[in-house]
Amino acid sequence: MVTPSVRQAADRVTADPFSWPKPLDLPTLRSLLSWGNARPTPGPDGWEKWFVKLLSDRALSIVLRLTNYTISNSHFPSSVKDTNSSTIHKRGPPLHLSNYRGIACNNFLLNLPFAWLNTLLGPYVVRHGIIPKCQIATQPGVQGRDLISFVAQIQKHADRTRTPLYILQRDQKKGFDMLQPDGFYDAVLAYGLPRAIIDLDKSSQQQVPYRVKTAYGFTEPFIVDGVTKQGGSLSPLKCTLTTSLGSRWLSDLQHNQPGELHIRSINHGRHGVPHVPSEASELRVSMIEAMDDSLLLYSSIPLLLSMARDADRFQATYGWETEWRKSAFYAYNSPFYPNSSPNPTISIPSVDFANPSSPTTFMNDVRVVTSHTVFLRMPIDRPDLHFQHIHDLISDFTFPLLYRRLPLTALRRLIAQCLISKVRPLLAFQPLPADLAGRLDRLIAHKVHEYLGFPFQFNSLFLFTPLSLRGFDFPSIVLLNSALAAAGLQRDLNHHISPFRQMAHVTLSDWTCQFNGCVSPLAVAYPLRHPAPHFASKQVPVAWVIARTVLANLQISILPTDLSHILDGSVHILHLYNLCRAQPSYNLPQDFIPIRTFANFARQGFTLLRDFGQWSHHPSLLIPLAFQPHQQFSHTNPCLRRDWVLFDTWLRCLANFLPDLSSPDPLLLLPRPTRQNLSENLLVEHLHRAPTLLNHQAPDTLYASDASMVSVPFTSRHTTSSVIFAVVANSSVLTLSLSNFRNSASILAGEAYGIAAAYVLALHQHTSRPPSQNITIFTDHLASVKTITSVLHSQPHTLLRKPSRSLYRWAANLHARFLQLDTPIDLHHVKAHTASSSVPAQLNRLADHAATSAQKSLIPIPPAPLPTFYMDQFSVFSPYDGWIETDLSRHIQRILAISLSSINPLLNHYSSLLYDRRAPPDFPYTRSTSSFSAVVQLYLRAHQLDTASRLSARLRSSEQPYCRFGCTSLEGARHIFVRCPRFAPLRDEANKTIVSATPTLLDAFGVPAQYQTCTLEHACTISHDSQSWPTGYAMYYYGVLPDIDDITRDLNHASLPSLKVERLRLRIAATWHTALIRLAGRIWGIIKRTSSTSSPNSPDNRPRKPLITLPRHLSHIPLLIKSQRFSIIISDT
Repeated sequence: MVTPSVRQAADRVTADPFSWPKPLDLPTLRSLLSWGNARPTPGPDGWEKWFVKLLSDRALSIVLRLTNYTISNSHFPSSVKDTNSSTIHKRGPPLHLSNYRGIACNNFLLNLPFAWLNTLLGPYVVRHGIIPKCQIATQPGVQGRDLISFVAQIQKHADRTRTPLYILQRDQKKGFDMLQPDGFYDAVLAYGLPRAIIDLDKSSQQQVPYRVKTAYGFTEPFIVDGVTKQGGSLSPLKCTLTTSLGSRWLSDLQHNQPGELHIRSINHGRHGVPHVPSEASELRVSMIEAMDDSLLLYSSIPLLLSMARDADRFQATYGWETEWRKSAFYAYNSPFYPNSSPNPTISIPSVDFANPSSPTTFMNDVRVVTSHTVFLRMPIDRPDLHFQHIHDLISDFTFPLLYRRLPLTALRRLIAQCLISKVRPLLAFQPLPADLAGRLDRLIAHKVHEYLGFPFQFNSLFLFTPLSLRGFDFPSIVLLNSALAAAGLQRDLNHHISPFRQMAHVTLSDWTCQFNGCVSPLAVAYPLRHPAPHFASKQVPVAWVIARTVLANLQISILPTDLSHILDGSVHILHLYNLCRAQPSYNLPQDFIPIRTFANFARQGFTLLRDFGQWSHHPSLLIPLAFQPHQQFSHTNPCLRRDWVLFDTWLRCLANFLPDLSSPDPLLLLPRPTRQNLSENLLVEHLHRAPTLLNHQAPDTLYASDASMVSVPFTSRHTTSSVIFAVVANSSVLTLSLSNFRNSASILAGEAYGIAAAYVLALHQHTSRPPSQNITIFTDHLASVKTITSVLHSQPHTLLRKPSRSLYRWAANLHARFLQLDTPIDLHHVKAHTASSSVPAQLNRLADHAATSAQKSLIPIPPAPLPTFYMDQFSVFSPYDGWIETDLSRHIQRILAISLSSINPLLNHYSSLLYDRRAPPDFPYTRSTSSFSAVVQLYLRAHQLDTASRLSARLRSSEQPYCRFGCTSLEGARHIFVRCPRFAPLRDEANKTIVSATPTLLDAFGVPAQYQTCTLEHACTISHDSQSWPTGYAMYYYGVLPDIDDITRDLNHASLPSLKVERLRLRIAATWHTALIRLAGRIWGIIKRTSSTSSPNSPDNRPRKPLITLPRHLSHIPLLIKSQRFSIIISDT
């Protein structure tokens, strides 16, 4: 409790004390009730959260007064302490009672004060660094995959540096059940938190009556005193605060002792000079925790054994006991392991659990593992073992057996909700190589094919391709795995927890400078020096190699957004030279300066660029013009004087390489504050040059912004949309476009940029002349208002995954600058497109009019500057999409699906240049309760439908390839669905259905009768070979349509808005598509019923489970075993 690190945390608490007790108010109570599970299990009082939340203010104020009484007095009356306990099966054989756990349900009035305390205390302890950085539990925004990636990078760093690494994994017995509350109370006192927290917790745990729920009702109450309840609102925080004392104590004990892990980049560790400033930091890691599971990491066995005993002593003091049978000792790069023993073990010291302070030491044999680490049930950096686990999970998955087969839409939902929901977190922990992920996709497709009962299996790509690309939109493991790998890499590099971020920077630095010639491997424009995946996987985690492969295939880079170390001279001279040699503009010999020459200069202290000269800049634009080496270089070493001319020649050409070095934006060379000032000044300059056409007389304290986007219909990934925002400010209107954002421009970015620009203009206007009243900014984008206002009061990690986060950070910074100037400013939402005559509504209409009319302007709209100064430290960039600040996982899934479909000839068989480009409606494929037509489409598009000609060709059987209805033609798909006279009535009926539905749509959209004729003529022959089809041959049975724009070309002459015409065409395409695929489904259904000897859904054709017969005295087993692999029957014999 008095160790240095604990005292430092206590000093931070003293400087900013935690306020408690803090009563609730009515709005805060309603907000608190809206969080978490909306329908938790009620306690003994029967109060359910959902109806308490819906109470009126008058009724809810009673609950508020009762809660505030408890909070203010730190006391719970005995009437609210009753607790119900239910047993649940956790894991393992259900016959063992040790595999069951208890869940306690308290009264509503007992849970509410702790929920309020947890809401306040959780962010407070994180903000003041009370919880250790490597304890992921209760750390907001931290996931289990972060810990797995962290450990994998530590192991690879040990491999790269040949450092011995010893890891002791400790597991606890029973977790919360054994943890004494005294540990939490000691932590509260040690950190200087209010003692009222202890009083409140003690009151809730004194003399608590428990009742256990059984199959026969509740038991009689029994009293429990002073036990930490598992599942309470504050329980995780109580646990982590307790363990934080132990973590800090161990950290102070092992500080600077031999065997402590010091993680630095290889350049920094071996040579003492980092290549770039981000390598200068050093990371010390000794303990990694995930609630009650922990890892101790050291580079020497004696220090680890000593720390293991101290850790066991600490936790035994508060009731925790280590489960040594589940613990493991991992050894890497060790001279002692592996040894000759087939099952090596090591003796780990521990203390007497009954008397932790005694000097008695017990030795426990723990197994030694040298192959791989397993933590959180995950084999770290072993995708082969991980693949086997996921493969078994998919193999064991079965569809429910019902009296009839489920539709394809139900299969899709079952796979998404019951299978992919389990696979996704496993892939996030450890992505798989592309070939293994493809095998899992094919396994799922095989299960779907077997369930559908068709003879020939389809290509799995059809099942997992999105609907817009003529697929069936099943969740794909290939797409999900690739997206999670790339998003995980970006997450590691920009993590808000400093140890995770520093470790990722060390890994990237070593990969860049030691194995790739100082060129970032994540800049995919440059090839890898060692492209073989097996080489890279020896140096960096496999997940990083997979992510890099995905990014390279899609031409996406993850680039640093701050290159100011090049201009300030803090970059290593060898690093800069290697970078220049990799640029296409480099025109000197590759070995112009030998490597030994750099070593000679480094021994004399010439290591950084600023040691060789300085940059000359443009006085106003701050752009570097040239590098000026030292004019009079004199040194006592003659080798340096001789080789100086080499450096002089290269450095004078350095300015020529800057465009390539700073790609894709030369402004990245400037410091972030400088870029921000330039952008803000440019916005002000654009306002001064704005045309006077939309000048207004609004007060200079009122601002409004709006954005407009003109979407381009989907054709390929290279299309763009025009986004323009307008800001009503200072008697003028600023209008700018987001053309610099390329394809990543969105309406969200336009709205957010408009708000940020309004802040900039208001700050420039009122910095020297403070207004007499509050400044107000109006916008109709409610999401941006909520995001910006929440950013002002929340933690930085909340923006890490949000789209357009750089703009939101900019707006939050501008708001903070207003507060520093004591100038009040408010951001308000105003409803759009109303007839209100209020000033905010009029300003919004003016901004909307300016942005919309600018879309039709013949004069190019000036582009807004990119906010690179508030982008992530490592941001995603694509030559086609620009800087990508959307959800990277979704973005990669989308473009990867497009890429896979474009290179697959089957998926790309029917070109959108000939047929209609619109995506099919999703209802028949994703939501319909009867989707036989979708199944027929699946096998038709894959060319696997079992027609007579295909059966005869593939099975080589006696079956004839001719039409089974007596036609002399071969029974192919075209004959069945277009030419066979047996189904002519069905085709005519479908045409009539389309002809009757189409005029209804045209009339509903107000299309005059003279413009309907052409469309109806095509509808009459849509299921036959006719001129409606681009080649003259009907292809409706493949789920394609002729070009609807050409069929409805008369609508171009009707006096209808273009948006309304596009909606009408979309409705026509959806109606025709649905009717035609149902026609194909009806035709094939008749064929199957005609040719089948028994109904496909008859009991004889349904798959059966194996039967197991059990005697009568074992009749209880079917109640305990949950299996769909076999059926159990009871027999008296």
